[in-house]
Amino acid sequence: MRKIVFLMFVLALLFLSACKVAEVNVSDKKVDAPIIGGDRDEHGCIASAGYTWCESKQKCLRLWEEECPGLEKPGSKQKSKHAEKKKAPETCRKEGETGFGPCCEGLTAVACYAENDCNIIGTCGTVCVKCGDGVCGPGENQCVCPRDCLDMEKMAKQFLAQKNVSEVAICGDYIKVVRGVQPNTGTTYYRGNAEFHCVGKQETNYLANVCKEIANSECKEIK
Repeated sequence: MRKIVFLMFVLALLFLSACKVAEVNVSDKKVDAPIIGGDRDEHGCIASAGYTWCESKQKCLRLWEEECPGLEKPGSKQKSKHAEKKKAPETCRKEGETGFGPCCEGLTAVACYAENDCNIIGTCGTVCVKCGDGVCGPGENQCVCPRDCLDMEKMAKQFLAQKNVSEVAICGDYIKVVRGVQPNTGTTYYRGNAEFHCVGKQETNYLANVCKEIANSECKEIK
C-alpha cells in the first residue's frame, strides 16, 4: 500500500514538472509585434499616427488639426497643387495651327481668312494666332491679323486722300472710312482687301459678328 502511494506521489511530481517546462517554452517564443513609430517616411513623419509632410510649412502635421496650404484635407474634394501639376495637360493647338480644338495659352482663335480676298475658309475651322504683338507670325496674314501684317496707318491715310472722304479711323483690325455727309449710310469698314457695311439688318451671321466686333473695338481717328 505504501509503495502505491509513493508511486502516485512520484507521478504527480513528474506531471507538475512537465507543465512548468511547457510554460517556459511558450514564454520563450518570440512574437513579432509592430513597433509604434517604425513607419516613418523620408521626412520622418509617422503615418500610423496620422502625420503627413507639409511642403509649404516644412514640417510634419495632422491635416485635421492644422491646415497645409497646397495639400488637400482627408475627404476633401479640393485638389492639391501637386496633384494638379501631375495632371496630364490638355491638348491645345499651337500658333498657326488650324482646327476646332482649344488654342494654347496666349493665343486667340480667329476665323481662317483667305489672304487674297479675305473670304472665310469654312473647312479650316479657326486658326490660333498671337494678334497684336506687332509681328506677322504663323497663321497670320493681311486678313487674319491686319494690325500685324499691314501698315494700317499708312493704308488709312491713303483713304484720306480720296475725294468725298470725311472721316478715317482705325478700329481694331478694321479701317473705318466715312464718305459723304451721312455717316450712317456712307460708312465702310475695311479688313485687308474685304469691305463691310454695318447699316440696317445684317443678312448673315458672319456679317453680324463682324459688325459686333467693330462695335466693341476702340477707334483711333486718323488725320
